[in-house]
Amino acid sequence: MANLFWKSKEATTRLVETPFRTEEEIEMKNVTVDASIIPQVLQYAFWAETNPDSIKSLWLESETKPDDLSVSWDDCEVRIIVIAPTILRSTLDIVNKINYPVDLIEVKRWVETGNSFLLVNRLESEQPRRVARPVSGLEVYDADSYLRAGVTRRA
Repeated sequence: MANLFWKSKEATTRLVETPFRTEEEIEMKNVTVDASIIPQVLQYAFWAETNPDSIKSLWLESETKPDDLSVSWDDCEVRIIVIAPTILRSTLDIVNKINYPVDLIEVKRWVETGNSFLLVNRLESEQPRRVARPVSGLEVYDADSYLRAGVTRRA
């Protein structure tokens, strides 16, 4: 568990890590996420892609949308965003196989006297792994194969 301290001129205060109580508090998962989240978010993405009119309607009916943001409804792209306190790194391997753009974001919260401090970490893939392939040997094991490989016969 990480510790967070707030240092001011007057004192150093240890902040208390305070997980979000519910998913609704910041519209995020409230538990550690692993690759099993992928089928769920793919269902949402597929629904969003096949129901653009519903997405537009939800946006236009929202009372909390930013006033200074305009949306171009003619070229919208579906993007998957997973937000959780902790995301297992093995999830990145599966995300790299998805055709939708995906953001994996970890958010942790510390609270002290009514103030919240958020640590936001965006997970990014490292170098792509080489695809594992089964090993194979020579198909024909005869004297010529051994001679081509440089193996000499002993009498």
